[in-house]
Amino acid sequence: PSSAGTHSPNRWLCNSERHPIGTSSSGGCVGNGQARGEENVMRILLTGGCGFIGSHTALALLNAGHEPILLDNFANCRRSVPDRLASIAGRPLTIIDADVRDVARVQATLGAERVEAVIHLAGLKAVADSVADPLTYYAHNVGGMLALLEAMQAANIFTLVFSSSATVYGKTESLPIDEDCPT
Repeated sequence: PSSAGTHSPNRWLCNSERHPIGTSSSGGCVGNGQARGEENVMRILLTGGCGFIGSHTALALLNAGHEPILLDNFANCRRSVPDRLASIAGRPLTIIDADVRDVARVQATLGAERVEAVIHLAGLKAVADSVADPLTYYAHNVGGMLALLEAMQAANIFTLVFSSSATVYGKTESLPIDEDCPT
């Protein structure tokens, strides 16, 4: 559990001056599912929310007292994931079946769901496939990011966590891999 003055892995949830969600009365982060009032619930869009990292992030956000909204086109995950998440969470989650590259749909979702922040996890990541079909990867990963930023700007949402992949680093001499490792 995190306590006042301690930085938790989900620290980003409580360091915004505009929306101090997840802070205790002493100013530290509140974590591990500690109860919060309804006014402190942050609505967060997870692109790629039904993938491996997205589904685990959704559960962590729920545990921390926030409301994840999952947007996924199910290109890289099973359609059974929403049912499994509902079973684990004890309630259904909001699932939007859409492609992150669809600016109008993402923008409509941001508004309709009253989203305050975005965690961008929708990216293709298989190295061999990216070498075999680089244009598809550029279209999805770069085009998806640009479309998401356009939709966020139009919706006046400027809080974004971008998830990257360790696959960019190749062979490394030391672990854990950090941002100083050669690519």
